Amino acid sequence: MFRRTFFAWLSLFGGLAMLAGCPASPYPSDDDDTADDDDTADDDDTGDDDDTGDDDDTADDDTGDDDTEDLGEFMYAQTSEDLYSVSKDAPYTVTHIGTFTQPDISDLAVDMDGLMYAVTYDEVFEVDIDTAELTSVAFSEGSYFVAMTALADGTMLAGSEDNIYEIDLQSGDITWFDSLGDWEFAGDMVGLPDGQLYCLVWPTDYFAESTSLVIYDPGTGQTTEIGETGHGSMFGMGFADWHLYGFNTDGEILDVDMVTGAATVVATPGHAFWGAATNPLRWD
Repeated sequence: MFRRTFFAWLSLFGGLAMLAGCPASPYPSDDDDTADDDDTADDDDTGDDDDTGDDDDTADDDTGDDDTEDLGEFMYAQTSEDLYSVSKDAPYTVTHIGTFTQPDISDLAVDMDGLMYAVTYDEVFEVDIDTAELTSVAFSEGSYFVAMTALADGTMLAGSEDNIYEIDLQSGDITWFDSLGDWEFAGDMVGLPDGQLYCLVWPTDYFAESTSLVIYDPGTGQTTEIGETGHGSMFGMGFADWHLYGFNTDGEILDVDMVTGAATVVATPGHAFWGAATNPLRWD
């Protein structure tokens, strides 16, 4: 009995001795062993890992700019020669992007994929949204383009007098789409998430000092007058957070009421704007 008890205790002490001499844990000493720690080799366990909701936990730089696609600015505007981005909040900061590689750009549009296009009076270009470099994609025959936009379904349109034209950006074909009827373009147009086309116009039978806002329905072909803006020379129109913004040649940005059409100056950056565009990637 004594011998069995002695050897049992001897075995126990031997096991403890072996445990005391076993290798250290496979996890490094800088493992913080917290809930944010995934305890894998991919976890760097350093202060560079912010362990926040902005971190997508992929092979990334773990910074605040964490691997999200650059969706661009909410609005863009241009003079005849230069491209600008425009912030959506007061003071509506206008930032120069670049000078076009061809002058006399009359308007801009951004499609549903975030690609930018521009028109002169008789030509259509793809625009490098980072540099303003132009690449020709189509020529018009006798049309005098002053407006351009993309509908919510992706259709690219251009406006000339009282006519709307569709532009096939792949083939370069330009075809007549519809007419505004008793109105013609006095400025820009912009397609919005509701599928409608908002246009700055004046009556076809006379020149009006104040432009009017109308809504054109691509589904029915009907044009509905909203009201006079109280301002002229608004050759650009953008959109952000369910606000329409007009851009005029006097260097003003105006908030255009979508219910009444009345426009109010909200900023005066001083550029002679010829056109503007909304960015569909920022609609949500």
